[in-house]
Amino acid sequence: MIAFDLTSIIIPCWNEVAYTRQCLAAVIRQTRRPYEIIAIDNGSTDGTHLYLAGVVDGASVPVTVIGNATNRGFPAAVNQGLARARGAYLVLLNNDAVVTDGWLEQLIALADSHETIGMAGPMSNYASPPQLVEHVTYADLDQMHAFAGRWRDEHRGEWFTTAKLSGFCLLMKRAVYDRVGGLDERFGLGFFDDDDLAERARQAGFTLAVARDLFVHHHGSRTFQGQGVDAAALMKANAEVFAAKWGRSHGREVRLEPWGGPRGEEELRPRMTRMGTGGGIEPQINTDKHRWEDDS
Repeated sequence: MIAFDLTSIIIPCWNEVAYTRQCLAAVIRQTRRPYEIIAIDNGSTDGTHLYLAGVVDGASVPVTVIGNATNRGFPAAVNQGLARARGAYLVLLNNDAVVTDGWLEQLIALADSHETIGMAGPMSNYASPPQLVEHVTYADLDQMHAFAGRWRDEHRGEWFTTAKLSGFCLLMKRAVYDRVGGLDERFGLGFFDDDDLAERARQAGFTLAVARDLFVHHHGSRTFQGQGVDAAALMKANAEVFAAKWGRSHGREVRLEPWGGPRGEEELRPRMTRMGTGGGIEPQINTDKHRWEDDS
């Protein structure tokens, strides 16, 4: 049975348990509205299952853990979580994301501000434009939370529409899921599954929106880097899947600026090139200089 005031937060995990700890700690600390956590252990071998079992035992909110013997890929794991979700709001959250104060309230408020808005997302240090905040100034996560607070104060009430949303932290109304379904599992391990979801949502008549006054940290591609996945090759292959499905190519290539991470921890310095489909930003919003360019 669907709970009207509940949010289901779906978090796929494939190893990288240290990031999962940060992610879940932030969710539990920073989330005030009613919510449930659905974590999918996608074939981890680093003790993730033991950590998640401890979360189930110790959390004060409902926590469901789905265990896969092998990695079924990000889209398939998300779909497992969506199938078990009871919330009227559905959040896809990467396990290397760190949410900030008021994050869920702001996303829901934006999504509920107009009946046509079907999905909403935040700004971040590591997301495709127009959600990208370049050259962030924080050096650790404590400073990041302070930065997020200042960002909210400086941009309070600002938001804009867009043609796509990054799937690292994405709120979707259940009406969207009921209409278009979950992620397309043809995208395998991941990449372009969020572009594809956005395309289907827009074709179903929904608007996508970004809360410009909300900042959420994203370490960026930690799972792929940690597991030795050739992300560039995967991205190229899935760009071709997207192009074949929709009859047009992906957008222009955009290089993301990595976050420096805690001082001295070079492994937290991700470098990734991200591609995707077009922008559609409302003109009164002056976003970062790397605007998303649509080739369609």
